[in-house]
Amino acid sequence: MENKGEVLLSVKGLKTYFPIKRGVLKHTIGYVKAVDGVDFDVHRGETLGIVGESGCGKTTLGKSILQLVKPFEGSVDYEIEKDKMVDLTKLDNQKMDIARKKLQIVFQDPYSSLNPSFSIFGSFSDPLKKFGIKKIEDRRKIVGDLLESVNLPRKYMTRYPNEFSGGQRQRIGIARALSVNPELIVCDEAVSALDVSIQAQVLQLFQKLQRERNLTYLFITHDLSVVEYIADRIVVMYLGKVVELADTEELFSNTIHPYTNALLSAIPIADITKRRKRIPLQGDVPSPVNPPKGCPFHPRCPSCREECKSNVPKLTEYVINGKKHYVSCLFAEEFIKKSDSKLEK
Repeated sequence: MENKGEVLLSVKGLKTYFPIKRGVLKHTIGYVKAVDGVDFDVHRGETLGIVGESGCGKTTLGKSILQLVKPFEGSVDYEIEKDKMVDLTKLDNQKMDIARKKLQIVFQDPYSSLNPSFSIFGSFSDPLKKFGIKKIEDRRKIVGDLLESVNLPRKYMTRYPNEFSGGQRQRIGIARALSVNPELIVCDEAVSALDVSIQAQVLQLFQKLQRERNLTYLFITHDLSVVEYIADRIVVMYLGKVVELADTEELFSNTIHPYTNALLSAIPIADITKRRKRIPLQGDVPSPVNPPKGCPFHPRCPSCREECKSNVPKLTEYVINGKKHYVSCLFAEEFIKKSDSKLEK
């Protein structure tokens, strides 16, 4: 990918809490801590995968970055112009509308992401008009070109969503996201509702469009085999926090955090000689309303020790075999030394 060193998006200390209200006067008695202090950068032209169990906060994180859900605290700095970073959380609605031209989303469910009352042309038309394409002939040409770019015929623009399969609808959703020439696209479980064979076609389409348009992806998924295929780097989330972040190859070959190890051990692999030893996790994910003290993963961690129950680990940078690797674990160095990896101070 190009321009790997250029930071396009920088998330710092992001928290998204949802208030819990009770009583006639609707007093706030607590918060659901969906995203709880997340930090990472996204480089221009890369695909950053975000993985974790259902309920870990990854979808809320994506929506918070796009300001579809307002964060409780923290910053989302985006390079709105060359060498000019702007905090999206501080923009008013008018300025945010301008920024949305560069930030788009592909939703999980291809069946509910398109209005059944609108033709495909109608679904594309409003955003094009909003961003200055007034003539209907110009809009028709743009919509036709977009459909062809996702391997669909131009004539499909006159049809309605109920006339398409799930894979075709998702391609239309991708084309709609491209209609305003964005730089960054949040893909929220964009292939999880599709058959495996269609998943492969859509993933190849994402890669093709990325090369042609120099797109940057934030790829949210629970499927580690998908993220291994498409992502340059991976963020692993648990209970609203980042527990591990590294290059994809580095994460899979030198896994450090016990939670990431458990996730990778669950990937089905046909070749029995390459399978990891299954690491079952005990219990359920704790409630984000009342997260555990100390390390959030300690109630389910197979390597839990007494210190984990009271001390909160910070996301710490390590250099392993010459590559940066971020881990939030009190005993990360010990786990690194147990493996054959070379830790550089």
